[in-house]
Order: sequence, then structure tokens, then C-alpha cells
Amino acid sequence: MEHVWDEDHELSVCKVCGLFEGGLTTDCSGLNVSFDTSEEIYRGKLDYRENEGWVNKFSPMMQSVIYRSIFDFLHSRRENKFSSEAEIQLRFGATSEEYNEIKSKLLKDMYKKEN
Repeated sequence: MEHVWDEDHELSVCKVCGLFEGGLTTDCSGLNVSFDTSEEIYRGKLDYRENEGWVNKFSPMMQSVIYRSIFDFLHSRRENKFSSEAEIQLRFGATSEEYNEIKSKLLKDMYKKEN
């Protein structure tokens, strides 16, 4: 199910599960999420996916943070806080498979922009 937005707040807040911008899951669980669960989601490796339920995978927000970190490293943009791709992977606790999946998406996106 998709998140249902409550427009009465400055941040996007889901009316159903209570999660908010920066700590959203891929899909809405349909249930009000506890504070402890929302902390796990915000830390990055807990997500709710409609066809899978609760999974120990990166939330969309964390995927975008890792995506941006890889982009910055590959392009030496900004002051890069990482000295290697292995350091990025270690910092976020990503498995090789998770890291390579995000990097692959980045490279595909970059290729699309070039063509």
C-alpha cells in the first residue's frame, strides 16, 4: 500500500503508519509503527515492502544516501569523506550485493544521461 500523506505538517507524514520524511519505508505497512521500529528504519537497514513484509534491507532514503556517496566518490565532488568504495560499503554496513546493486543503478542512470 502507498503512504497516505498528512498535509498539516511541515514534513511529509504518513497518516496510516506515522512514518515521516527521511524515515519512510518503500511501502506503507498499514499499521502504526512503534518508535523503536521507526528508529531502526531511520538507521537504514529495515524496510517494509508490500510483497515481502518487513525485511532487513536498505530503506529508500538510505539507498539514496549511499547512491550519493558513491556518486561523489566516483566524481570526486565536494569534500569526499570516503577514501575508497570499500570504506563506503563498510560505513553503511552494506553487503557486496547491496552495494553493487546501488552502484549498478547509479551507472545505468549516468549512462542514460549521456545518451
